Amino acid sequence: MTKNRVLHALRAKQTNEEVDGEASYGKWSNVDLEPTPPTARNWSGWYFFAFQFSIAFSPTTYNIGSSLFAIGFTWWTIVIASFVGTGLCCIVIFFNSRGATWYHIGFPVYARISAGIYGSLFFIFIRMIVAIFYMGTQTYYASRMMDVSLRCIFGHQWTDIPNSLP
Repeated sequence: MTKNRVLHALRAKQTNEEVDGEASYGKWSNVDLEPTPPTARNWSGWYFFAFQFSIAFSPTTYNIGSSLFAIGFTWWTIVIASFVGTGLCCIVIFFNSRGATWYHIGFPVYARISAGIYGSLFFIFIRMIVAIFYMGTQTYYASRMMDVSLRCIFGHQWTDIPNSLP
């Protein structure tokens, strides 16, 4: 593969004009910031349900259930607490998703509406930091669960593996 082909494959589309020939809205816009065209709007209620359902099976959710059990909750109070917590999260997600579902715009554009172009950078930065911590927490819990699983399978052989790294 030539260098030009690699660079062309890695280059992101910057304006709507490059994608489908329509004029863009200037230097503060790109394909990801413009409203989704009607032909690309293929989300239904099942996608939102599947997204929320996938969040319910994350490692942190399992940790919450086991923590509630450890402090003395019974199984049925843990189930009720899980439904109440998921219901509250659904309400927040419902109100937060208005821009995406009604106007077909993403979070950066929605933040620009209330704070302007430069003010929205603060909210985007905060969202980035929260995402980093969220993924770090999820990865940590998943690694701890993997450690427990491997200890259950291999016993002391898993914990007694010699460290041969310098």
